[in-house]
Amino acid sequence: MVQLKMRRPRGEVKNYGAPEGFFIRTYQSENDILPWAEICRKGELLAPQGNYIEDFKNIIINHRGLICERDLFFVVRKSDNYPVATIAGISNKEEDGENWGYIHMVAAHPDVRGLGIGNFMLAYALKKLYNDNVDYTILTTDDFRLPAIKTYINAGFIPVQNDSDDPDGMIFRWKKVLELLKIENIDICSQNGEIIGKILL
Repeated sequence: MVQLKMRRPRGEVKNYGAPEGFFIRTYQSENDILPWAEICRKGELLAPQGNYIEDFKNIIINHRGLICERDLFFVVRKSDNYPVATIAGISNKEEDGENWGYIHMVAAHPDVRGLGIGNFMLAYALKKLYNDNVDYTILTTDDFRLPAIKTYINAGFIPVQNDSDDPDGMIFRWKKVLELLKIENIDICSQNGEIIGKILL
């Protein structure tokens, strides 16, 4: 089953200050790899066990267009200087001149959820992509990641009809998500960003 996909056109980004007791920074060294793995495992983006060095290499280092020191961010707790959340914002320039952004591997420790960290780090990554002059930004997510999806919707992302094999099934999945989030309607767009309809409960 394909993941849910969302798209945001280029536009101003709402400002969110850092939650009290936290700051954000880019990847600094190999010392960040273990905290990254811990965050992603607790955020259910990685299997509970596994070779975290290989995971980091396959998912981050080998990702098209991603430069760790530029694109990979950590929200850090000031009290112990330890990373508690992560996000990557990658800009991709195509040969035809198209410039698009990708939000990748968004996760936070469960014990810091609900503090506004998701809004803060997403806005930070989107501003970085805005400054990179991307024309639009996409991301993929899972149906059960309801708090994350709500954050994405609030940031201006809309659903994409990205299941050509089962378009009605994709609409049904989005309706279930919207029902759980208590959102009555939302636009849906094609893969190229054209609004093709509205999802209604």
